Amino acid sequence: MDNLELARSGKSLAGSFPLAALSRLHDQVASLDATLSYELSGRLDSEGKPGLHCRVRGTLQLVCQRCLQPLTWELDLASDLVLVGSEAELAEGKDDPEAPDRLLMEKEMDVKALIEDEVLLGMPLVPRHPEGQCQAAQSGARREGEHPFAVLARLRPQT
Repeated sequence: MDNLELARSGKSLAGSFPLAALSRLHDQVASLDATLSYELSGRLDSEGKPGLHCRVRGTLQLVCQRCLQPLTWELDLASDLVLVGSEAELAEGKDDPEAPDRLLMEKEMDVKALIEDEVLLGMPLVPRHPEGQCQAAQSGARREGEHPFAVLARLRPQT
């Protein structure tokens, strides 16, 4: 897909990918049984610079890093990308957290790779169940006033 043409025309492109088709996400999820839907909308900003608005939605099964059990995570990401013509422009402002995200203008942009990148950037670094819902907190937690090693004693097999 020509991303510059999409931006200039102001048109939209929508579709979906099965999670199994996004190989870089395989080790980040507990299950590959999901579908991610996306929409790319072309736009020109107030200065006439071309860009894309990217929206990705889906429901992923992640692994809670406290209890190592599946965790349902509702994915609803939206980002605005400014199209640039060179690698130098792409690197401009990369240290500025307020700078808009940039994407290189391409005649043949890989939509699947773009969606995969957006999901990887939007996923939590350490997925965890909300407070009070994690099985690890319920099963092995230290009781008030209990010695810290008492939890370990409960885990040790009884002989």
